[in-house]
Amino acid sequence: DRLVEPLELQTFLKIAIQACKGLAFAHQNRIYHGNLRPSNMLLESNMQVKLSDFGLDEHYRVKQEERNWYGVANEASDELSDIYALGAVFYHALTSMPPSFKDGRLVKSQHFIKLPADIQRLIERMLSKDRDARPQSVEAVSSELLPYVVEDKTVVKEVEEVKPPEQLVRTVVEYKRVNWLTILLAVLFILSLLLNGLLLSKEGEQIKRLITQFFRSMGLY
Repeated sequence: DRLVEPLELQTFLKIAIQACKGLAFAHQNRIYHGNLRPSNMLLESNMQVKLSDFGLDEHYRVKQEERNWYGVANEASDELSDIYALGAVFYHALTSMPPSFKDGRLVKSQHFIKLPADIQRLIERMLSKDRDARPQSVEAVSSELLPYVVEDKTVVKEVEEVKPPEQLVRTVVEYKRVNWLTILLAVLFILSLLLNGLLLSKEGEQIKRLITQFFRSMGLY
């Protein structure tokens, strides 16, 4: 179902590297698949890969007229034949069509030629009819895919600084009643000081006479 359209590169890499690890484990134990194809590469809901049908006869033997896209005719089942089949599955996953050849050369689709050049060359080598030209182990295939894996990064969001609520500043203007009596007393006090100063001066006697005459004229003395 996932081969209806080309897989996005990072999705493909996650699946491909898991498939490589599964095959590598089998090969280390001298177990070869012999019939690797998309139908026996199962995906769980969390995108975990499960390889199935190890050692079973290929389905195309029922219909001899149908072509086996994922193997080379009359080739023995071994590590290199599994690598060829894996390359065919990779091509199918990335282009949504099985590989085809013309004059012994891989026919490159438009989706294929848009891939990174190193991945194109890797798949071409995996699909080589010359067994010596293929990668000699599944681990070697995986090592060439790993540099293209982009790890999911933790996105750190900047936390906006929470500003304290603005405090309202109230301007309070106080109006106080002026105490005129206090002012009057202060003025009289100053005048008395000035008057005492004048009376003590040389002109003090003359000022006293003038004051005495003023009070007499007013009938107050």
